[in-house]
Amino acid sequence: MEKTEEGLQLILKLWHEPKVDFNGKYYHAKEVVLEPKPVQKPHPPLLFGGTGTRMLKMAGKYGDIYMISPFGERDPGEAKRVVLDEAKRHSRATRVSFAGIAPLPQQNPKYDRRMYDDAVEKAFRLGCEYFVALFPEGTYLESMRSFAKDVMPKHRG
Repeated sequence: MEKTEEGLQLILKLWHEPKVDFNGKYYHAKEVVLEPKPVQKPHPPLLFGGTGTRMLKMAGKYGDIYMISPFGERDPGEAKRVVLDEAKRHSRATRVSFAGIAPLPQQNPKYDRRMYDDAVEKAFRLGCEYFVALFPEGTYLESMRSFAKDVMPKHRG
């Protein structure tokens, strides 16, 4: 996690500063220039996922979007609270959005509309602004069509 955070600090400097000197524990840069700079301001959105406390706190400190995992040992509502508490601690509580995610296709190789409907409903209740829908490889197109026709219309805000 230390290496990830240090790398993120370096990337943010490269995106914002014309010339970067960086002397960290893991990464070093001397008079490095990154051009062109990202078009998105202040920078491209940073999306975080994971359920460990250190990752949740990093998501709160740096993240623009935190993907709430439907599987894992941590309650999704608790994970969201950890992210928001850390964001607030760094005066950026209003900058974090949340994304729900459908169960991975490997866990259920057949598309189940009710399972997706439940996942979207849960994400909606958690206050998610985004939803990542992953579909089984063998029925990808049919599953996506069913999701668009049967699930999405119920949950439009």
